[in-house]
This record gives sequence, structure tokens and C-alpha cells, in this order.
Amino acid sequence: MIPRRRKQPKMGVREETRFRSEPYKQWIRGFPCSVADKPSAQRVIKCHGGIEAAHVQADDRVPYEERSAGSIKAGDNWTYPLCVHHHHAAHSMGHSKFDAMFGIDRVKIALSLWNHPGNRHRIKWEQRKERSNG
Repeated sequence: MIPRRRKQPKMGVREETRFRSEPYKQWIRGFPCSVADKPSAQRVIKCHGGIEAAHVQADDRVPYEERSAGSIKAGDNWTYPLCVHHHHAAHSMGHSKFDAMFGIDRVKIALSLWNHPGNRHRIKWEQRKERSNG
């Protein structure tokens, strides 16, 4: 009789450690564009199109394990609202230059939304993390 073949363990497949939530991104889309009320925004690019949940890109203030890397985006907890035009502009000119031009701090905006009292998604995420660690 031939012995059964041993199943190989899946290599490189890990549980997702970054926060992913479509409902949270939908909640972010309910806010106005982060640069809509900035004076320089009126002169350069007016808000146009729907609101998108833009991910914070390459910033040292984001914890190392949660940063965007290659094709992997930062967690959804590091998102902030931008209209379609401003989101495209941020990617086109580079996020640091975009922040300086419009006088915004994307990390500060993302953190304030994540810690917003109306954010029920953060509480659910923290409870899930506690259950998996405990």
C-alpha cells in the first residue's frame, strides 16, 4: 500500500495584520474633501467628483509594520477623504509636495478620523484583536 502524501504547509501566507474594512472606507467617504476649505485649493484644483478614501503613503509617523510597501497599501485606518481630482493630484505630484501645497497633514487627519468618537469600526477592530491575542 502506498502511504498518503503529506500536505505541504502554505509558505508565505500570513493572516492580514493591517486593518481592512469596506464599511470604514464608506464612513470616510461621508466626510468632505480634506482640502476643500483650503484657500490654495480654490486656485489650483477645485473639488470635483465623488469622495474617495485615500491611503497615507510613505510617512515615517506611520508605524513600520503598517506602512505601505510596494503594492501593499497601508491599512484602511490610515485613510482620509479626498475628492477624485485631489486624490489623483496627490498621486501625480507626490504626497509630500501635495501636503505642502495645500497645507494639510494627512497623517493627522487620518488619526483624527480613526480616533473620532463616531468611529464604531475602531472599537470592533480592537475587540477582534483582543480575542485573537487572548
